[in-house]
Amino acid sequence: MSNAVAQWDAVSVTCGADEVEIVSALLFAHACLGTEERESSDGGAELIGYFEHGCGASIVEALGSELGALAADATLQRQPSLRPLTIAAGDWSERWKEHYGATRISGRLVVCPSWESYVPEDGDIVVRIDPGMAFGAGNHPTTQMCLAALEEMLTAHRGRCSVLDVGTGSGILAIAAGLLGADRVVGVDVDPLAVSIARENVRRHSLEGVVQIRRGAALGTAGRWDIVVANLHTHVLLELAEVLTERTEPVGGRLVLSGLTGAGAAQVVPCFAALGWTLVREDRRADDTQGPDPWAMVILRR
Repeated sequence: MSNAVAQWDAVSVTCGADEVEIVSALLFAHACLGTEERESSDGGAELIGYFEHGCGASIVEALGSELGALAADATLQRQPSLRPLTIAAGDWSERWKEHYGATRISGRLVVCPSWESYVPEDGDIVVRIDPGMAFGAGNHPTTQMCLAALEEMLTAHRGRCSVLDVGTGSGILAIAAGLLGADRVVGVDVDPLAVSIARENVRRHSLEGVVQIRRGAALGTAGRWDIVVANLHTHVLLELAEVLTERTEPVGGRLVLSGLTGAGAAQVVPCFAALGWTLVREDRRADDTQGPDPWAMVILRR
């Protein structure tokens, strides 16, 4: 039986970064089928809610009224902007795969979708990922910058170190760390679907003895790691600053932080500096979706 759907309706809501939970709850109260969160260029958040076709107009009207009321009583700092979207026809459980192919991250690290045929060159380390509904297919600039940073650091350490991946998503960064020789890797995520997808991707690489995927937050993950990588939104990194510091080895520990824009990096670096961190490097990379403020990654040391 085909699960093709003629169209999906979607609503884009731009709001403050600390207002995501409120807006998300409203979307699901209107029978939202799922949401996608992105960082907006002003450091806030864009939530895209997906609905059955035909619901969009009435939902935009209802959400506009309810969000306006929340802004009026100061529950929200400002009136969020709303934008209706229509998702083109197609079987989305398969059509999204058309946008992904093998991507060379560096001289030897390649990310390849699990369904894509790829013949490795001599010396290639191939990460084969099926992201499913989890973030981390390897095509996003923040993921690619984190992958390159992990390869650089693990090569320098000759792989003899531990890695914690906070917000592991598909498990791509944790798996890459394992393939690059890290002797202990833990990936954590609060999303049970992401945990299931990541564990399957770990099994695909036969890394169960090195890489563990756990459901939960960094706060509930005991221990310290040589490298902690967190590819998250700016507001989440700011909220987790003390926790990420506690999870990193006090001598020689490194933090790799991304999911940031350049403006976000300008907030994150001084926040972590106040906790004793020193900036090693900041990388930036533009893409067609981000506008004038490019994506950023920062590497910090204790």
